[in-house]
Amino acid sequence: MSRKLFGCVSASIFAMAISASAQYPQPSSQGQKDTTANAVTVEGCLMREVDVPGRRPPDAERARVRADNEYVLTDTKMIKGSAPSPAEPLKDEKPTGTSGSASAPLYKVEQIDKDQMAQHRGHRVQVDGVFAHLDRATNRPSPATDLVEIRATAIRAVAGDCPSK
Repeated sequence: MSRKLFGCVSASIFAMAISASAQYPQPSSQGQKDTTANAVTVEGCLMREVDVPGRRPPDAERARVRADNEYVLTDTKMIKGSAPSPAEPLKDEKPTGTSGSASAPLYKVEQIDKDQMAQHRGHRVQVDGVFAHLDRATNRPSPATDLVEIRATAIRAVAGDCPSK
């Protein structure tokens, strides 16, 4: 008799647990962002951040940037996806080129092995990934501002020239 009672109670608890979980979907199915919808491909010249002309990382980060050998994409253009919205140009800034902006944005490249990036240093590359720290795009461009990051999943060389240092 006690085996039957234990079995019935166990089956009832299991049924209630399944019923309750069906009413409350797991956070992972609702809370996760679709990273494929945010995927971007950015083309540009890969340089060490400390080698970018006029780029001076914030004082608090300068020693770390040198030690960590951070890399930045310069002379960028979007291949796939959308670029973060930049700050509005000042009234006295003159547009250059056909894009109408004063300069192409810089993006810090993260999550790619430093040795792999060193092989592409000074060359034109395409980087696949997702943008992070989008709020930094609206900062007034300055040598000391933090950059929007591209959390990269792949990097590859492409044809094209990069300006010399």
